[in-house]
Amino acid sequence: MKIQIKLFSIGLLLCTVISCKEFEKNNSHQEIEKYTNEIFDSLVNIKRDLHMNPELSGNEIRTSKIVADYLLGLGLEVKTDVSGNTVIGNIGRE
Repeated sequence: MKIQIKLFSIGLLLCTVISCKEFEKNNSHQEIEKYTNEIFDSLVNIKRDLHMNPELSGNEIRTSKIVADYLLGLGLEVKTDVSGNTVIGNIGRE
């Protein structure tokens, strides 16, 4: 359960970082808020789904797939099965 929460938090952090990267510095706060509002409902739904379908620590196969699919949907390069059920979303660099 703790891993699921960590994965969800990482996903949320990645979304925030992505939004920071894509928006100009002048309007970044407003644009981040707008982007966060746009994805908020989907993140809440994912969180609820993960809590309704808990997996044992080290066996988060379904959770990893959900996180990977979400990050792919955001257009990120995603690596899976790196170490167990680890999901890595590459946000690139400027």
